[in-house]
Amino acid sequence: MNFKSFLNKIGCDDRIRGGYVELNNPEHVFVLQEYLINEGYNFDEVVNKTAKLFEAGRFPERQAYNKDGILVTFPTKEYRDRAVDKGTHFAENPKKSQSNIFADELPSDIQRKLDQSKEGESVTLDSELEKDIEGDSNSYEDRTPKEKKIDAVAVDAILSNETPLVNYSVDEAKRYGFYNKGFLWYDSNGDFIGEQFFDEGLGRSIITNEKKSKSSDQEESEPEAVEPKPEEEPVEPKPVELEPEEEPVVSKSKMDIDMDVLRKLGMGSNISEKDIQKYIDDVNLSTVTLSPGPNNKYLFTPVNISGLENILRKEETKNNNKTEKKSEEKTLTITYAGSVKKLRTKYNVRIVEWGDSKKIGDKNFYRILVIYIFYKKYSDKISLVSRQARGLGYEKMQVDNINEWFVENEIKIPLHLYIADDSGQFRDCEVNVNGANKLAGSGKADLALNANQIDNFWISYKHGDYWDENGVSLSSVPFQQYGSIKTLNRRLKDDEKWKEIINSFVNSMKSIVDDKIIIPKDQYISTTEKGNGEKKLVIKNVSDGKVDEEKTNILNINSTRELLLKSNSATLDKIFLNQANVNLNKTIYFCPSGYNVWMDLLDGSLEAKQIAGMSIYGLNFKFGSTEYGPENVQCLIQTGEKLSVGFYGEEETLGIKMKTDSKGHILFNPNLPAPKDSDDPILIYRPVVNGRYTEVENFVSTERNNINIFLGCRILIMPYGKIPGTSIKL
Repeated sequence: MNFKSFLNKIGCDDRIRGGYVELNNPEHVFVLQEYLINEGYNFDEVVNKTAKLFEAGRFPERQAYNKDGILVTFPTKEYRDRAVDKGTHFAENPKKSQSNIFADELPSDIQRKLDQSKEGESVTLDSELEKDIEGDSNSYEDRTPKEKKIDAVAVDAILSNETPLVNYSVDEAKRYGFYNKGFLWYDSNGDFIGEQFFDEGLGRSIITNEKKSKSSDQEESEPEAVEPKPEEEPVEPKPVELEPEEEPVVSKSKMDIDMDVLRKLGMGSNISEKDIQKYIDDVNLSTVTLSPGPNNKYLFTPVNISGLENILRKEETKNNNKTEKKSEEKTLTITYAGSVKKLRTKYNVRIVEWGDSKKIGDKNFYRILVIYIFYKKYSDKISLVSRQARGLGYEKMQVDNINEWFVENEIKIPLHLYIADDSGQFRDCEVNVNGANKLAGSGKADLALNANQIDNFWISYKHGDYWDENGVSLSSVPFQQYGSIKTLNRRLKDDEKWKEIINSFVNSMKSIVDDKIIIPKDQYISTTEKGNGEKKLVIKNVSDGKVDEEKTNILNINSTRELLLKSNSATLDKIFLNQANVNLNKTIYFCPSGYNVWMDLLDGSLEAKQIAGMSIYGLNFKFGSTEYGPENVQCLIQTGEKLSVGFYGEEETLGIKMKTDSKGHILFNPNLPAPKDSDDPILIYRPVVNGRYTEVENFVSTERNNINIFLGCRILIMPYGKIPGTSIKL
């Protein structure tokens, strides 16, 4: 593990304000403990080694003594209680039983250690980390100008197969699969990476593509990088006078300023075009880096503008290779909806992110300038949109991956398909395929495999992990829903079991929504205009068409009602103007903000399983049916990575096999996630009926002589694991 990269990774955590770890900040040390444990370091050793960083009694709920009488602080109270219960740590000092973590006086040896840590004594985590960081400072701000220069160059080559990697240790080079011939290093494709030499300034060997023509002393005498002001982050530059021989990142000729684009990228409304022009034309932005953000699977370290260009070239190479069809689709996408903006691949995978800029000179101000320059320079290759539909890019990623395999292996004749189940055994799917395509529309199938362009195997695809890193425990459910209840309602409106489920759900909802109004059959709701042109819903008499002022005032008695009535006025007009509803009373329920309820869909009956199957596999699902299609898919595939595709068998039995990574999962038709109250570990994937507050949504049901209208309520078929803990079980 490269410790500098490790610290940079921690610095990107939202809990580390300022971007670098301060060992005298207890909250930072808690985060450090968490990351070390996740990296595989021994839990007890991490806790013991960081013990001196905490003051006794400051975190009593997290502190306990080890067997040697040293007071240690755990990442959380749960960790501490677990260690005490196991007997590895103690609430009271085993070396001095009368002392404990709440005592006014501490044992002298512990107090001495704490006093030393207060005086700034350096803390060693373990010998391996000591070795990794030898020659490096614990503070990001203590880097020498030379180290800053080398670090800035290093990010240029992130994720680029063409540009040599700079400032990589020998251990890192081996880990990335590079190999050497003497002091010359090459990547796995045989392309030259750089030359290995010992850098006296860093005190270690690095690999660089620059010829070492100058001594370290000569290099130190070169013009130094611009030092930021103390209150600014290291990545934030200030205006500098460039030496004649230096080549600035941006040309001296003025760049056109498009304020509409800059506002979308997050530039504050109080920042003028004149200010922006000055910084774009006169500031060296080459050291400004953008963060990959938390849980990024594409990028692990911050990247500067040269690194972004390398990423663009890499993605272009992917898109333009011989297996890809010509497309007008752009290579990268910037999404600007919300306060966090993102640069993404065409498959919707996040590369970097940044926030809004509030004033000139804050960290996001410089980042927005870099992204703006990058976008304007490559606007023919980068799209700028409010948001991308979640999941659609991932579906295309899977299709492109499968088709690429067929083209690379020159498959012309369809091959027999085998897909791995949970046990790792490949299941005969009873079809031959030689292509894949993404399906349009709102049907259950997202992807289809085909034989000579004729679809014959349909897949519902959910992007995300099913298992955790160890393949033992379930990951959190990554998708929102199985489907809308309105779709099922249209298909099953005459089904007795469905009526039973809906009536039970509606009756339970009615009992917990207190805010309602009953409109008798001799009255109706109509839309009228106020004097200022604003529309308002009023109650009128069927007999004479006059407005019932008293009931109208009750109807609009508060702002919540007015909002829901206005948001759903089209639905109300449709219901009250429908002649079939004239002789029915109407009850309007106003669901409050935060409203959330759920009910099990599966009750053990075959009829309920049939309905659950329709919500998962499609409206045409039926037990025992092999008439598959877009609304009766053969399987549901869930994975966060590309499917693994390869040959199955040999010669006469040659076929194609597909499987997910170790964290993925495939559910085959007609299997269901789990029956009601099952102890099966996939209980969280069982389908349930969920009603939740959504201002512009409504649900309508009819019973006997009354129509129930729930305003501000959306009803879905959800996986149980997506139901919030505050939801009410019906």
